[in-house]
Amino acid sequence: MRNQLLVAVSLLALGGCQSIKILMTDTVEPASGEGEKTRVIPIVVETFKGNGSQWEQLFGTADQYAWANKCHVSLPDRNLEPAPVPAAVLTAVGGVVWGLAVDAVNSKIDEIQERSVKSWAATWTGTRGGLKVPQCFAVVRVSAEKVPKAQMAILFEIKGVNTGNANAPAVQWAPLLVASRTSLALTKREGEVGTIGLSLSVAAKSFKEGEFTVKASDPISVSGIVVSTPGENAPLHVKSVTDDQYSDPLQFYAKDDAASVYLKFAIVESGSMAGLNTKAKAEFKAWTDALGPVAADAWKKKLTKADDE
Repeated sequence: MRNQLLVAVSLLALGGCQSIKILMTDTVEPASGEGEKTRVIPIVVETFKGNGSQWEQLFGTADQYAWANKCHVSLPDRNLEPAPVPAAVLTAVGGVVWGLAVDAVNSKIDEIQERSVKSWAATWTGTRGGLKVPQCFAVVRVSAEKVPKAQMAILFEIKGVNTGNANAPAVQWAPLLVASRTSLALTKREGEVGTIGLSLSVAAKSFKEGEFTVKASDPISVSGIVVSTPGENAPLHVKSVTDDQYSDPLQFYAKDDAASVYLKFAIVESGSMAGLNTKAKAEFKAWTDALGPVAADAWKKKLTKADDE
């Protein structure tokens, strides 16, 4: 057995030390994601009301007044007793989007790297009128427990942009705050926790003269997100995104304030075991997830054509 182990290690050494590092690294196991749900939650006055408010469930005890102000929400005096409201996060809807790889992999290293990049998405359905004033949305992934908990919550600010075309408005978005318990992605253990990166993209879906249109903005990446091993008592880690990383304008079509608009938020979680070019791959993944199957199919055809040439 010892000789077999030495031979195996020797072969790995010939293949490069990176392989040994990947196989021998202690990891923080990801959440299975089984039964998890996703949701987009508008941040409004009710978000901050009551003991154990929805805000506290999503982002902990971070200064509610400061974040309410950042999200353009005017709260009453601190001394007023607010009325409790049900935690809407417990009625989360939607579904987790699974998997980065399409084809099965044969090597353990490929398996580890595949498990290190996972994605999910959630969609907000509203109208053009609902996007005319700056506001915030929490994009949330919740567990499948009897009493669900937010496993990942990302606070986005959305603000309008004047395009000069009344029928083609646009918005910009920026991540403000991330609260995390677990990740869907495998990552290296550092003490009791691990860290992952997020790549975020938003697509706007609307109708132009009866035709369904989809546009997505370039992804924004956020690093240093702390995560723990899944469990009932997994702690909440909160990270403020200090720089205002606003996206390029994201345009959609709407003739009036009642016109329907759909915002799809795509989130890619990348662990530290994902290999080279992780950020570039994750950003591309977030962009294609936001756009949907049409974009992925278009890129596949483009790459196939390039190979044929």
